Amino acid sequence: MDDRSFERFGGWCAAGAGLASLAFALRAAYVGFVLPNFGMVRTIVSLSSDPVAGAMMAAQGLLTTTAILALFWRLRSAGRVWSLWGGGLGFVGAVMGAAHGVYTMVAGPALLAQWHSADEARQAATSVVSYLPTAIDPRGLGSLLLVGLSVFVASRLALADEAAPQDRRRGFAGIGLLGAAYATALVLLFILGLIGMPAPRAVLGGLTFGLLGPAFWWHTGRMLLAGVPPRAVPRLSLS
Repeated sequence: MDDRSFERFGGWCAAGAGLASLAFALRAAYVGFVLPNFGMVRTIVSLSSDPVAGAMMAAQGLLTTTAILALFWRLRSAGRVWSLWGGGLGFVGAVMGAAHGVYTMVAGPALLAQWHSADEARQAATSVVSYLPTAIDPRGLGSLLLVGLSVFVASRLALADEAAPQDRRRGFAGIGLLGAAYATALVLLFILGLIGMPAPRAVLGGLTFGLLGPAFWWHTGRMLLAGVPPRAVPRLSLS
């Protein structure tokens, strides 16, 4: 087991994270538009207590822990301290997202049972509980904000002015451009959750998890599996 084998492992995990992100977006669309009689409130209740959606969140979080560390290991020569900080943010955020998913898997069936009881008081209580942020990942603090900041750092490292032309041709530019868009969307999702705007958040969430996330992680996986060599320039300015 060496560094290159970890990079390849991280590449496959990145591809898996993109697949889990797409699966989560499709599940959200199924709950919101295919299942009968689901309004906005009931859709939110279902997603926040759906064990299938929780399993996809947990899978993406666990896969992201490896993918994010492999990505920053690859980009470390552009800025070692920035890579350490960005990788730490992404790892912690991914673990929080995985814990959020596991919580949904465990608590979801009990909440759904109360919702389907047809008792208005129980449904009202379930709605309140579903709207409350989880203590382990409040409003996506880890899975959205921390991972978003981590991806932003990765995008800046990939687009650093010192990047060699051959590195740009071999994948770093794509990581930078996709990462900037993906990071912005993740941070905006966190902000929309804080200020309580469910409708715009649902639309942006579909774009983020259904398009930007898979594109970023699949491109990252392709780059890691291709074995693009790191550069030897140990500095980066974010100014």
